[in-house]
Amino acid sequence: PALMTREISEIAAQGGLYQFHITSLNPLNPGNAPDDFERRALTAFEQGAGEMFAREPREDRVLFRYMAPLMVEKSCLQCHAKQGYQVGDVRGGVSVSFDIGDIEKTLRLHRIILIGLFCGVITLLLGIIYFYIVKLMRQLAYAEERIRELAIRDELTGLYNRRYFFERFEAEASRSMRKGHHLGCIMFDLDHFKQVNDIHGHLAGDAVLRGVGLLLRNSSRRSDVVARYGGEEFILLLPECGMDCVASMAEKLRQLLEQEEIRMEGGASLRITASFGVACFSPEALRQDSIAAHLINVVDQALYRAKVNGRNRVEVVGG
Repeated sequence: PALMTREISEIAAQGGLYQFHITSLNPLNPGNAPDDFERRALTAFEQGAGEMFAREPREDRVLFRYMAPLMVEKSCLQCHAKQGYQVGDVRGGVSVSFDIGDIEKTLRLHRIILIGLFCGVITLLLGIIYFYIVKLMRQLAYAEERIRELAIRDELTGLYNRRYFFERFEAEASRSMRKGHHLGCIMFDLDHFKQVNDIHGHLAGDAVLRGVGLLLRNSSRRSDVVARYGGEEFILLLPECGMDCVASMAEKLRQLLEQEEIRMEGGASLRITASFGVACFSPEALRQDSIAAHLINVVDQALYRAKVNGRNRVEVVGG
């Protein structure tokens, strides 16, 4: 059997396939002597190992070595009894060797491909995550801006609300005192606005307020602070604007309101007028009384005089 195995192995080796070898630690034929791997495997078999395998680099190739034990059976004793073997002993082993160079090259290529795919997938996932994070951050920024706008804007007219106006008043007053500029203020109240609600309904009243808000946004400067003060009252803060500038602005708004036709639902329209109070505060006046509520009261008194004196007019007070 050992001779036939060796001859078949040589034929297989010539075809570039694989080699196999029957060997033992006590071979009858010196040609069946084990090499280093086989000797280590046979020693391990005697100690109870079931199989052995190893990767063995050669000059031009890489071999995969495998070996399994051959156990002595009763039929083996016809030839090997004189060597002292008994049934169940390890007689030797069969080793198999074949070239795995191409397999390892393929595995390396597959490993490179897998690593490339992994990196590509990770890059894609990171890109998708980054895209959605950026999108989410933009949405959050937009939501924060909307929340901020809702906190400082009057929902009906789109103008600033009263609370934000007072915040800006304090800031602009400080800036006017620091730079030595005048600070103008206009407050006006829609004339006979209650009659609009009573005769035409509250929807018409809302349409009037929205129309006034649109007119103010289109007619004021970018630096002006325009707010709905409450109900049908509106207020404007005009930085770096002297008395002539403030009075001229108030008269311009009065005329625009008087000429404006405010459209309501159903196609009907109506006109409305307003009474204006105007004040211009010098840096010295602001230093003497920096409390916004007190200063706004000065403008409110001028507005009251405009109503008493016939409405649809501008009353000016110094500050």
